[in-house]
Amino acid sequence: MVVNAIRERVSSATNGTLLFNNSFPEYDDEYVGKILSDLVKSGDLHHLSRGVYLKTEQTGFGLVYPPVSDIASAIAERDKAQILPTGATALNLLGLSTQMPMNPVFLTSGSARTITIDGRTITFKRAVPKNFAVKGKKRSLIGSGCRKGQKNLRSGS
Repeated sequence: MVVNAIRERVSSATNGTLLFNNSFPEYDDEYVGKILSDLVKSGDLHHLSRGVYLKTEQTGFGLVYPPVSDIASAIAERDKAQILPTGATALNLLGLSTQMPMNPVFLTSGSARTITIDGRTITFKRAVPKNFAVKGKKRSLIGSGCRKGQKNLRSGS
């Protein structure tokens, strides 16, 4: 009964949907994790990291992943933490750079961790609350992008 309910919700989810053990609050987290692991074995889901699963499709070029910023935002939302892109990621989101780092780094108000997805690493670095004190997403990105620009000016790159 529970297995069928979770399987139905997973099959009705759109491609690119991230699922967590706690995505099904009406059921026990450990039991949901076991069911989601079974769905990975059957090929219905893909395991990204501990407790993080992705419903996606296999194409001739490989798996279709959502943007890294969407994955990071979903993990931050699950952890009830704030995140702030740093460096080249912030500059790219502002439209000031065309560079997109292969291993983005995010400042977080939650716990520090590293998540590896298909050879790419998403790093969450613990930051002090003053980094999140600026109101508005654009203003926070500008501050983060300016810090990256200052480092480039100092190093001469």
